[in-house]
Amino acid sequence: MRKRIIIFSAFIFSALLLFAGITQASDDIILSDDLSDFVLLSEAVPDAILEIRYYSTYNFVGDRIDGYEEPLAFLTKEAAAALKEVSDDLIGQGYRLKIYDAYRPQMAVINFVEWAQDPDDTRMKQYFYPELDKDALFPQGYIMEHSGHSRGSTVDLTLFDMNTEKEVDMTGNVSIETVSTNDFTMKYCKFGTGEKTFVILPGLSIQSVLDSADLIAEAYQLFAKDFTVYVFDRREELPASYSVYEMAQDTAAACQTLGMEDINLFGASYGGMAAMEIAIQYPELIEKVVLVSTSAAVTEDEYQTI
Repeated sequence: MRKRIIIFSAFIFSALLLFAGITQASDDIILSDDLSDFVLLSEAVPDAILEIRYYSTYNFVGDRIDGYEEPLAFLTKEAAAALKEVSDDLIGQGYRLKIYDAYRPQMAVINFVEWAQDPDDTRMKQYFYPELDKDALFPQGYIMEHSGHSRGSTVDLTLFDMNTEKEVDMTGNVSIETVSTNDFTMKYCKFGTGEKTFVILPGLSIQSVLDSADLIAEAYQLFAKDFTVYVFDRREELPASYSVYEMAQDTAAACQTLGMEDINLFGASYGGMAAMEIAIQYPELIEKVVLVSTSAAVTEDEYQTI
């Protein structure tokens, strides 16, 4: 089965802010239907390969998704500029980015929710979620009523090797370890040799983020000298309903079991929500927090704008 990773194009930029000691804040949120801040990804990052799965029927639903009228991808200007820098660097190493999805209209998210509520439609289970029961996808947060993709700064992608003319196999040599508490076990990947601790809480994917551990380690090799980097999966044997608060509790318990302190915590999308909970409930564990493409809550005005 193909391994893919959900990478947030602002990851590296935001991580640099964290370790440079720079903070950013916005006092006001301005809502608008002005699309001038969005760009066509094929023009902003011309070397990227587009395979817009939700325009096709090869996706976890099995149908073309509402709102995908053309096989196009859009991002905010800032996200596209960051992705262009990544693309240029990868081209020099013999790789190209392959894009599956970027901006996602709210009608597509609603399409996912409606599909999740039909227990009999499991046409694509063997390809996209073979180890998960469909009735767990919504309660466990794999599918939500709102998506960070709808903000226009999140992208689903993999790497394409120009020498082999194949997608890069994301199963690799980074060791996967397990931490056990009295209540659960949780897998994580670990790399780097630094004295400081860097914990990454990514957004959700139907597939385990640890399937792409090598790619994550490669992307964050900049920090491997000064930091020991941890990327946590979610706990094994998830309950039928699993909240952000419970995810935060479990992650904090895993960190405590591993003896972590003074954590530099990085959270994106759903992981950002958990990171906020950890910072509130366990401030003694945290040194710094950076949040990307996330929110504490979605207001009705934001919902309508998306």
